[in-house]
Amino acid sequence: MLTWSNLVEVLANNDERVLLICDDPWLFRHLAELPKVDAGAPPPYMAISLKLALRGFLVQTKVALRATFASLIFRHHRSRAKIGSTVILAYGHPDSRAEGYDAYFGPLMKKWPELVRVLHVDGPLGRAKSLSADPRTISLHAWGNPLAALKLPFARWKPPATHLNGTLGWLVRRAAALEGGSGQAAMSRWQQICQKNWLRQTRPRLITWPWENHAWERGFVCSAREFEVRTIGYLHTPHGRHHWGISPASNRDGLDSTPDEIVCTGAIPAKRLASLGYPPDHISVGGSLRHVVFGSLPHDPDGPVLMALPNNKDIAQQMEKIAVGWAKKNKMVLIKPHPMAPAKIRTLPDTMYTEDPLDRLPPLAAVVYAMSSIGLEALAGGLPVIRFHPGTSVAPIAALPENLDVPATNAQELEDALRSLNRQKTVDVAEYYSAPDFGFWDRALNNGSPEFQLRDD
Repeated sequence: MLTWSNLVEVLANNDERVLLICDDPWLFRHLAELPKVDAGAPPPYMAISLKLALRGFLVQTKVALRATFASLIFRHHRSRAKIGSTVILAYGHPDSRAEGYDAYFGPLMKKWPELVRVLHVDGPLGRAKSLSADPRTISLHAWGNPLAALKLPFARWKPPATHLNGTLGWLVRRAAALEGGSGQAAMSRWQQICQKNWLRQTRPRLITWPWENHAWERGFVCSAREFEVRTIGYLHTPHGRHHWGISPASNRDGLDSTPDEIVCTGAIPAKRLASLGYPPDHISVGGSLRHVVFGSLPHDPDGPVLMALPNNKDIAQQMEKIAVGWAKKNKMVLIKPHPMAPAKIRTLPDTMYTEDPLDRLPPLAAVVYAMSSIGLEALAGGLPVIRFHPGTSVAPIAALPENLDVPATNAQELEDALRSLNRQKTVDVAEYYSAPDFGFWDRALNNGSPEFQLRDD
């Protein structure tokens, strides 16, 4: 929205007269207040505001019921928790396993049997139940209060009047209305309740988690400091040039709500953090613990095109519909759903869907992605890569780090782009995903504890 605002300001200061068509009620009102903009009658917004508010209340009521149920079925996990443990806090990723493998932290739990895995509340309850078959894995839901869950339907982001009436007031109102139409506020509040209760009662010695500087993480860091718990954020994948959310400038209190140490997968992500203002002595390189291909991937110009779907339902459905059209033309295509949002149209045979990593797939003609890290992984393996631009919806942010680029195209031009696409030069993957440094992790996780030992097998 800010980009549209800046663009309109530039156009308004030109001599050429430009017609703008905008049906977004909040953005329209914001643009109408800009200098040199002549606006017509604004689109109504009360009806859509009420609809979003009602939807938000219903969704958050559903979240409250789910949270209450989860707090009861995982209550027994409290008895598993030990005071002063070393903990990885992780999401219930579908690639994680009960025997100790974690999609974000790889084999750390196998190498350090003392490690405890605590699961974030944002994930299927069945997944949490499955992973907690290992007694070292527990769910944060266990520390939720069913009485506190009753207040979740009323959780809201309430911007102060100074923000609602400022120069960006209409855009702030828009953001508040859209967020209020989802269950995000209730989920974030429940996470905060559970994590603070858990920290208070178990007082971990050290916690590491896949860090991305989300709002819940900022609150988590502040709570951890309150209870004198050391925090290590693991930047588990290099972030793209448009991922400004990891900057301390996006935090209201700057560095005060960032982890004590941030561990990166390679030298280039570490340099980017330093350029954003993180102190060099707070940044380390521990290597990639996730499954990453080191080396060239097999390429076959006549092989299938991999459609790597993002964690965005609208864009994922657009990409799947393209795949449906290709299948009708007998064009070879594989669809890889995003692991955290495996929504599938299922109009294609199951054999056309895959959850395998790139090096377990047949030789590919190309990889089409939107905004996930698989674009960088494919580029590192030397495969032809195209970034899909949805066109009709919000454009995905550039997920590739600075100085790396691939062709970007929309649905109408995608086939032509594939025909003219060449195999890219292999990227030095070690600069982005270096090999795991278990010696570093031993020192970082040990942190002066004689009981915490690396298992050599």
